[in-house]
Amino acid sequence: MQELATAVDLGLPLPVVVVDNGGYREIRDQQERRGIPPVGVDLRVPDLAALAGAFGAHGVRTSDPGALTALVADALSADRPTVIHLEME
Repeated sequence: MQELATAVDLGLPLPVVVVDNGGYREIRDQQERRGIPPVGVDLRVPDLAALAGAFGAHGVRTSDPGALTALVADALSADRPTVIHLEME
């Protein structure tokens, strides 16, 4: 978050893509394969687009990986950083 605040202060057109699978999906899958009850792998993820806005950055959400090209292109021409929250199943 501190880096985002600095990028906002500097007006950097920086795209920040956050891939959100709800926690540590890879570790969860490994635990399940081994018959271990998943513990500590499902995280509560905040609304990252809203959090970006609270810092003065742009924030967008998508669940469509195909939209990333256009979203990153838009972010590169923006007047400040853009957090792109990519929600994955």
